[in-house]
Amino acid sequence: MKFAAATAALLASGAAATDFSVCSGKTDSLGITSVDFSEMPVVPGSTLTIEVDATPKTEVTEGATLTFDIKLGAFVLYSVTKDFCADLGVTCPLPAGTPVTASVDVDVKSSSPSASVTAEVTAVNGDGKSLSCIDIPMTIAAQLGSEALPVTLDSSVNLTEELVATYFGAFKSKFGKEYSCEKEEATRMSHFGASLKRAQQRNVDSGDATFGVTKFSDMSVEEFKATMLTYKPEENKRFGDVRPAAASRNLRQKAWVAGEDSHDCRDDGSVTAVKDQGQCGSCWAFSTAEEVESAYFMAGNPLTELSVAQIVQCDTGDGGCNGGDTITGFDYVQSAGGLALDKDYPYAASIGRGKTGTCQDGFDVVDGTSVKEYRYATPECTTRKCDSQDEDTLAQNLSSDGPVSICVNAESWQDYTSGTLSSSSCGGNGYYKLDHCVQLIGYDGISGSDGYWIVRNSWADDWGVDGMIHLAFGDNTCGVADEATQLTLE
Repeated sequence: MKFAAATAALLASGAAATDFSVCSGKTDSLGITSVDFSEMPVVPGSTLTIEVDATPKTEVTEGATLTFDIKLGAFVLYSVTKDFCADLGVTCPLPAGTPVTASVDVDVKSSSPSASVTAEVTAVNGDGKSLSCIDIPMTIAAQLGSEALPVTLDSSVNLTEELVATYFGAFKSKFGKEYSCEKEEATRMSHFGASLKRAQQRNVDSGDATFGVTKFSDMSVEEFKATMLTYKPEENKRFGDVRPAAASRNLRQKAWVAGEDSHDCRDDGSVTAVKDQGQCGSCWAFSTAEEVESAYFMAGNPLTELSVAQIVQCDTGDGGCNGGDTITGFDYVQSAGGLALDKDYPYAASIGRGKTGTCQDGFDVVDGTSVKEYRYATPECTTRKCDSQDEDTLAQNLSSDGPVSICVNAESWQDYTSGTLSSSSCGGNGYYKLDHCVQLIGYDGISGSDGYWIVRNSWADDWGVDGMIHLAFGDNTCGVADEATQLTLE
């Protein structure tokens, strides 16, 4: 029996017959003629009943086993072994040439990733000799509304229309996606399918990092860049003219202190919770406000959430939701005499939808939050290639003086889900590749070869590693050390 083409028909019938093939280099002495699944796609956390029709070519004896290896590419996700005679209800010894129908229940782990996988079924006789090995293609579905969306996609996964549709349904449920019409939904599903293929390609040589489904998976690359990656370098800095009033060339270069292998500013209490810029291109404003918050704390004050909205709406030197730069953002904070409390000047829902709005009146700034100067935490790089940045100095200044405002190349972050991103996965570390501003809040294991930076993003905590991304240390990954600044307040 062959696998039915129409998914709806399979689900309606309650059972699904599937193709199978003999494993490469193996034989089928069990004489398997058909395999039926109780459901297709298979749902994580469910019990799958597999029914096998066979006419053995040799006698099956007591002690024979049947092993199910669920494999994603060459990787075995999990393995289940059953006694062929006792567990499958077969009377043994079973003479050769005797037709038999064997049924077995397999518990599908709830942690199974939604993907196209292979069930490799291996039968071994009671004397230890191989009876059969067959490969059965199967699809593990995403559970709608659950966490079953794939955090990584192996290149071997066959992204059929059926599987993409299954993932897309789970994606909409998980992230609360709603579209205005069928045409928009079709467009979003097309972008989603493209993102899955892109994630597969990125996972080929990604090292420790994984790429998969994120809340940005229904956006085209161009839309993602235009909406989320809106760092716009201050023009004077590009061309070497007079710098903004808040600028300072004071660079804190310190000798590297041996043994400082790890540091996390969250442990010091110098960073506020991860925030969400929404669909507004205000990364630069978040990085600006976060750096003021951390500098305010490092100056001996309580950790205080300050207004990002004030910068977005009142900084006329930058573009609000259309982008800007932390350097001119610092200049604005200086000219305004500081920042208001976030609760007094909150980030309105309309800003999160991409509407800058107008500067509000009547807010009071917090004493001690005005910028006196900014300084580079490591020598800046403003050229097309930035391969020799001093990350040791950057780490030392972070350890002693607190979190650092940085701007990076975040093009590949659209599909990032976990792990440490390597320089080769970023797409360049030169100054002209920078497109997103964030906050550097720590590092881990940097005395070894697997050290990484801890970077706090402004895309909420349902992205990346609880709102963070890890960047490989020592390669200026994503331009992490190109424009790294800290503040002195007054």
